[in-house]
Amino acid sequence: MLFYVPVEGVHKIGPLDIFFEAMSRFESRNDVFFDSSLGQDRTMWLNRGRLGFDYRTSEDTNIRVTYQYSNIQTKDKGTPPVAAAPAPQVGVFFFPTANYQARTRQDVPEAYLEHKSGDSTFRFGRQMVNRDWLVGSNNWGEVGRAWDGVSLKQGKWDMFAGRLDLDNPNIINNIGGAYLYFGGYDWGYGGKTSVYYKHDQFTGASEYTAGHTYHKMYGKAFVGVNGAFQWGRRFGVDHEAWAADGHVGFMFSDRLHGMVGYTVASGGSGSTDRNFDWLYPSDHGMLGDMDLVGLSNVSAMSAGLGFQVNDRIGVSAMYYNFKLFDKKSPWFSGTNNSMFFGGPIAGDGSGASGDNIGSEIDFNLHVMLPNNLRLTGGYSFFDPGSFVNNTMGGNSNQNWFYASLGWRY
Repeated sequence: MLFYVPVEGVHKIGPLDIFFEAMSRFESRNDVFFDSSLGQDRTMWLNRGRLGFDYRTSEDTNIRVTYQYSNIQTKDKGTPPVAAAPAPQVGVFFFPTANYQARTRQDVPEAYLEHKSGDSTFRFGRQMVNRDWLVGSNNWGEVGRAWDGVSLKQGKWDMFAGRLDLDNPNIINNIGGAYLYFGGYDWGYGGKTSVYYKHDQFTGASEYTAGHTYHKMYGKAFVGVNGAFQWGRRFGVDHEAWAADGHVGFMFSDRLHGMVGYTVASGGSGSTDRNFDWLYPSDHGMLGDMDLVGLSNVSAMSAGLGFQVNDRIGVSAMYYNFKLFDKKSPWFSGTNNSMFFGGPIAGDGSGASGDNIGSEIDFNLHVMLPNNLRLTGGYSFFDPGSFVNNTMGGNSNQNWFYASLGWRY
């Protein structure tokens, strides 16, 4: 997304800095399998509350603890998918019901000790990690992602080792056996280079990823480039994959900016798995707000405009065109999609269905309200291509709407 408007607020009580965050979001998605005759619609209410504190034991040392309560209510209607459907439908949970089905969680996403000294920051305990396009806290989901581990930033060096402890329930992953280790070096003007090692018992992953990111302003122009190579083992076979993302933006004025981009990730299966593994990203919005397309076996063109109406209101529009990188490998969704949960949506091993997934247009509105309130909303539609029609039997547009209200104290 072109805009993200943070909400900050904190309240000090004695030695504690108390903070409270509440967020409520409504989502509606229709024709989830691209066939309007089936009437397959999903509506969701997602609510999250976080209460926490920072306790500074000294000028350089801080303890943070955060408690989280989340409630997700889902209602499906229409004809459920059948086992004989051509789509793999891995991770799909679609059960038409008369009423909303509730799911609640209570978690502690943060409980860590942090010490700062000069240009170094050491953090030990449960923490939400944000680094780059490959590792993020995934806060768009109601649960987020947290690790039990240790991180160290020392000058231009950045290191982390941890075990995945908390993740959104819509991600296919056995979090009891997922570990991540990485180290990176920031070259300054030349960008940042990082190396990751992932061990995941669920996918049998034991793989390395070497990546580089470069982001730079040139006057009113912005250039961003991300690239990564992977090697190791995954799903019981050798794994070799790569991905790249590049985009250029330009500030036409203080309020109006635009961008164009291209994203590609390898795909292919057989004796070697070549479908790129996107590790643990905060992926919402990178390849469309609908999260129908993930960074695996894909090539995507994108373009968009953003306009800041005033200090409180911003609007944006984005366009994406998606194709399969390897038409014999499946189409993979993004990890924040409420239907497919990061798994394959459809595939044709013969390649006869072609590579045209479709196109997506997103519209977004962000409003900062008084008293630390933030209102966001958006509408998106996905126009399926010939690949979707051939593998899923439908060519209806899928529509998605959301509205969210957030507050931080």
